[in-house]
Order: sequence, then C-alpha cells, then structure tokens
Amino acid sequence: MYQFPEKRSHDRHDRLDLVFVSNQQQSFIKVILLNYSQTGIYIKASCHLPPGQTICIKAAESLKDKMPATCYGKVIWCSPVISRHPHFRAGIKFTSQKSETAA
Repeated sequence: MYQFPEKRSHDRHDRLDLVFVSNQQQSFIKVILLNYSQTGIYIKASCHLPPGQTICIKAAESLKDKMPATCYGKVIWCSPVISRHPHFRAGIKFTSQKSETAA
C-alpha cells in the first residue's frame, strides 16, 4: 500500500474532548475535538462549516494546558461523513485575529 508523505509541519496529538465553535451569525455549538497541533484542530461537528469561514473557538476547561481558552480559526476544509449517524469532519487552522480579511 502506498503511503502519502506527511504534509503537516507540526505533530498532531489525538484527543477526544469538547470544544465550542461560533461564527458571527450563530451561537456556540458543541463539537468534538479529535486531534490538535500547534497550528490547528481536527473536529467532528453536527453541521457543515463553510471552508474559508473564520470562527471563534472556546476550549473546554480540560484543554486549558493544550490551547487558549478562546481563539480564532479558519475552516480549511469540511467533509460530510455518511454513516448511521451522519456528521461532518473539519480541519481548522488557528489565526491570530477575528478575520484574516479585516483591515
């Protein structure tokens, strides 16, 4: 079987935990953190998160030593998972501000 070369610049750490995400138009929703790195997180969500959208991320108390309590991220990709319990998986890249396009 062919293995793809690693494209990530930082190690990923598996972690099942809760985080909360929101954009400017909605209240926070609960999502499941699947893994994290220095530059982003991989999550499981009940709804689609549009790629390119900037979101606010609030970490659960149990993650306080792993990531900031509140930070911002950009949705890099979001894919549906068709299963008995359909859901979405998404990759979020941390950003330093609310919106990368804000002047």
